[in-house]
Amino acid sequence: MLGLPMTGARAFTLGLCYRKDLVNAHLRAHGIAVPDWAVACADEPLVWRHFPAIVKPAAEDASLGIDAESVVHSREALDAALARGHKTWERLLVQRYVEGREINVALVGEDVLPHSEIGFTLPDGLPHIVTYAAKWEAGSVYDRGTVPRLLGPEEGPLAARLARLAQRTWAAVEGVGYARVDVRVDERGRLSVIDVNPNADLTPGAGLARQAAAAGWSYRDLVARILEVAFVSQEARGRQRGARRSAVTA
Repeated sequence: MLGLPMTGARAFTLGLCYRKDLVNAHLRAHGIAVPDWAVACADEPLVWRHFPAIVKPAAEDASLGIDAESVVHSREALDAALARGHKTWERLLVQRYVEGREINVALVGEDVLPHSEIGFTLPDGLPHIVTYAAKWEAGSVYDRGTVPRLLGPEEGPLAARLARLAQRTWAAVEGVGYARVDVRVDERGRLSVIDVNPNADLTPGAGLARQAAAAGWSYRDLVARILEVAFVSQEARGRQRGARRSAVTA
């Protein structure tokens, strides 16, 4: 609003992607595949018949509220997960759980970085998801059992499909700056977007930095590129404002 350069996504994109039900509807309206979902509100009945399903907070970040019991296979388990979740969150997202590979696609400006797959090596019985413990509890079962790896050169066609999907998704949410798009690949090779993360974790050990390193960027390069994109975006907005003023004057 002040006309100053800023790194990362604008408020519209941040707010939209934070509300998982809204961004799902927005992406589907743009023809982008997302698993079916519904919002469960406390003390309101929920009609849901698709199992397995995953239950998570409808407006949360950093995998808060996601654990090994978030994936449910029956109505009884779903009701129990909702009861647990509603102790903390008013609105919960219930979504069809896609069994398969999970791949992170990172974008910085116009660049799509090398893709990173979550290598699931979890004990039997644990769902293959990235839980809060996987991200924030070092040494936990989920931390040890969700190790990222780069896609190999033999998966070029899949990598190209993932890049196109991530670019379409980022454009649909009017994204600028940097982001990570999380995608599930089912057994038939179908792609579904399960999360859009504008202003993805920028710490040196996080996924964005690892994927930048795989592209040959140093951490300094990554930060410099994010700054460069911010100035380019600011200049573009300035030209748009100038064009609007000219149109009004004319």
